[in-house]
Amino acid sequence: MSEHSANPRYTILLKEIDLIDSNIKNLDDIIYKTKNFAIVLWGGSLYLLAQHVRVDGAIGGIPKENLLIYLTALIPIIFWAIHYRWQKHLSMCSARERMISWFINSQAFLAWLEGEESVEFPVYDVPGWLYTKQADRRDWERLGVQAEEAYLLDHSQLGFWKILFYKDAKWYYSLMIVISFLFGLLKN
Repeated sequence: MSEHSANPRYTILLKEIDLIDSNIKNLDDIIYKTKNFAIVLWGGSLYLLAQHVRVDGAIGGIPKENLLIYLTALIPIIFWAIHYRWQKHLSMCSARERMISWFINSQAFLAWLEGEESVEFPVYDVPGWLYTKQADRRDWERLGVQAEEAYLLDHSQLGFWKILFYKDAKWYYSLMIVISFLFGLLKN
């Protein structure tokens, strides 16, 4: 591969891989901090409502204090929505990295490095927004971009429920919601 290091395509692809790795690290950090802030805000709200807020009266037979505790379930819902947005970006970057990995390990990679026109692998789409099956192709045509369909990301594989319930997020936020409701039910 050392003879290819002077090839601009190779250099651009290496730079894209570095940027994807950097993006994934940053997005992981943002998601981690979002989770931490969510638990602090949610837990602090429950503590303040349970220990220090006294509200007399009831609405529909439910004490107002309990209603306020039920409302703390909105905090993890809001943070879950934020988490969803960052997780979608992370999933798009990961999908792009996976696509590059498949390409590098294919027979077409060496042909692409040699400059063969038959291989049209798109480069430099770090977040996975441009070279997708759902992209508006008018810009491609205007700029003369060519890309093989096999090397385009398919955002339909990143479904709403798949991202929403990705790994530990489904347990993390849903348990906070359930605890808010259980705490509201048990509060006397």
